Amino acid sequence: MVIPRLVRRQPVVLLAVVGIVGVVLYDLAFVRSDNFAGYWTSTVSNASIFLIFSCAVSSAGAALAAGRARRGGLWATPAARKRSTLAFTALSPALLAGLVVQFSGLAVLIPPTIGAPGRIPFEMFFAWVAILVFHCALGFVLGRFLPMVASIPVAIFLSYCWLGFTWSVDYYPIRYLAGLVMVDCCSVDTVLDTRAIVAVIVFSVIGAAALLCTAVAPPLDLGRAKTAASWAVTVLGVIGAAVGGLHVAADLGPQPLRDRPSSEQRCEGSGPVVCLYPQQTAEGDPRTVLHRATTNLAAAGVHVPGRIEGSRGRSSAAVLRMVVAPHTSTPVVIESLAASLLPDDLAPYCGDGSDYPQRVDDAVVASWWLSSVAGRGQISEDAIRPIASSADTTAMIERFSHLTAAEQRSWYRSAMPALRSCDRAPVEVPTP
Repeated sequence: MVIPRLVRRQPVVLLAVVGIVGVVLYDLAFVRSDNFAGYWTSTVSNASIFLIFSCAVSSAGAALAAGRARRGGLWATPAARKRSTLAFTALSPALLAGLVVQFSGLAVLIPPTIGAPGRIPFEMFFAWVAILVFHCALGFVLGRFLPMVASIPVAIFLSYCWLGFTWSVDYYPIRYLAGLVMVDCCSVDTVLDTRAIVAVIVFSVIGAAALLCTAVAPPLDLGRAKTAASWAVTVLGVIGAAVGGLHVAADLGPQPLRDRPSSEQRCEGSGPVVCLYPQQTAEGDPRTVLHRATTNLAAAGVHVPGRIEGSRGRSSAAVLRMVVAPHTSTPVVIESLAASLLPDDLAPYCGDGSDYPQRVDDAVVASWWLSSVAGRGQISEDAIRPIASSADTTAMIERFSHLTAAEQRSWYRSAMPALRSCDRAPVEVPTP
């Protein structure tokens, strides 16, 4: 009896349950924990994807609350209390329901990250609250002026469109007004740009305040001047919110990222020095694997720079930068090291591109050979996955594997210049 009575008094509870079910189903169907596990910034930012559920719950709940208030005649007569107080009281269950759904989404993501080093980015929580407040205000305005049968679906539709549409526009600053773009953060060597958080908070808070000016305005027959002034404040406020948010996000690109300070890396060893972030070494320290792999490569005549960093930046003659994710396995570390020794674009596209397939074949075989050499004594050749897989590449690698070590090394040295410059012609992969 308690639950049905609670649902009758606060129907938003049912909306929250539906939202949590959506969160769980989405997590089971689409979320891969290896994309964020072990790094708190990435885990929390990835939980922003659940705004598609929490914002819809808050918006629909606010529309429902406003519709019930309108049916009860709350706005048709002068109120003893301030209308803003009445609005905030009516909105609070919808905001609370949205927060419950949003943090339920975070709860399903955090288990693989519990115990990882680093701080939790609490500033993202403020962004979530601001976003949900804006969607509550949007739903409340719709519920105030539309019939309930229309206001609830329209509120859900507009919330989803606002989040989804802005995430895909080519004018990047607009993406930061809705906040869903935070999902694109972060690899372990990057952090969320604080301007992304400031932009969405500025827009959401000012925009919500502007919308509520109209939502709490008295009907025309109780105060035409006040109603007109409320609408004017709303229009100007929303415009100001957009201008302010766009100004903050003006210099941001398609992803809200900035490089993580290299001073946070921990370096170990010599020849080469391996520098990784604490999250990259918290479970299964890959530095031992890398030191042994570089020793194998040096013995095979492959030059490795004197410093290796676990980041996605461009390598140089002095620093080799490679992708190292938290909780990564030995074969993946070996493959990432091999990939970092090849050009970023794998193979150059030269002239009319007629020799491009041969250059790609060379890159595939070179990557396999580097992984094979680096992984000696650490992984079996069966664990090496070619960067391109087809019947032809498999057969080509199989033939190449039967060459002597000296023949393989000689081909690698002659083939690499063609992978870095169009001035050199590709070298065909030899056969036994």
